[in-house]
Amino acid sequence: MSYKHLGIDERIYIENQLKFKFKISEIAKNLNRSISTIIREINRNKDNNHDFSLIAQNKAENRKQSHISFHKFKNRGKSKSCLITLVERVSRFTLAILVKNRTTKVINKNVSYYLSILPKNIVKTITFDRGKEFSNWQQLEKNLDVKIYFANPYSPWQRGTNENTNGLIREKFPKKFIFSKTNKNEVHKFILSLNQRPRKILNYLSPIEYLDRKII
Repeated sequence: MSYKHLGIDERIYIENQLKFKFKISEIAKNLNRSISTIIREINRNKDNNHDFSLIAQNKAENRKQSHISFHKFKNRGKSKSCLITLVERVSRFTLAILVKNRTTKVINKNVSYYLSILPKNIVKTITFDRGKEFSNWQQLEKNLDVKIYFANPYSPWQRGTNENTNGLIREKFPKKFIFSKTNKNEVHKFILSLNQRPRKILNYLSPIEYLDRKII
């Protein structure tokens, strides 16, 4: 298998799998990469004080600004678990996070962590829906050094890119899906495939290809 540099979505996937103690052989199989490629990437970006995905991507001083849209996929019934998505407006690059509940603490912690993985200074604005979990949005704005906006109620067109991506996610997780029945590994594998899927609107580049070539 010839070596090709890993994209940011693959680095995020590797980072998360390592935290969950997955074997390098399992990670390589899931990414359809050689074990040596995974080891090479980890060793190249080792740093005791930073996440390797951030180091690997944060090498350029000047970066184009981008906008992130947020959405929640909620369970029906008693389960409090949900899937939250973060979609970059231009490239359609998507992050999806499976969380155990929709409290302010859990949502803010996960949004902060996943957006901090992206290259520094790339994210400048975020649009959230008007959920009570963002009552502490000022602190999130400060922590991430971004400007936060809120979509008007019943106005999905204000987050059009996110809504379109949500339709693709519903192919895997339909409306009646119970998110407590899935796991983070399954979610990450599906989102990885989504980020590698060519899009007509991107001139048939995948979101990760577009992000690598046009934004980062």
